[in-house]
Amino acid sequence: MSSSLDTTGSKQANQDHPTPQESNWRALAVFGGCLTTLGSALISCVLLVINGALVLATITASTAAGAVWLEQINVAQFLLFTLPVALLVIEWMMIDYVRQFWR
Repeated sequence: MSSSLDTTGSKQANQDHPTPQESNWRALAVFGGCLTTLGSALISCVLLVINGALVLATITASTAAGAVWLEQINVAQFLLFTLPVALLVIEWMMIDYVRQFWR
């Protein structure tokens, strides 16, 4: 570790070059952040697939039951693309609410 004397005469660590231990901790922190982000993305993808299947099944069942307004393709497409994302936001809000009790 290189050091230099400051104006008071005391030794001060050089901030340009972190120690190997500091580098290891930084790498571990970056790895943990990347792992958390990838985990959240994976959970979001799985939830979107489940939500999309649920919305598609609901639209299909509602159309078969006689919901005339769902027979318009533009309405069905809007619901098929909007509702899974809205459900995902609600699910993440629920996950955050439940996690408050674990802390």
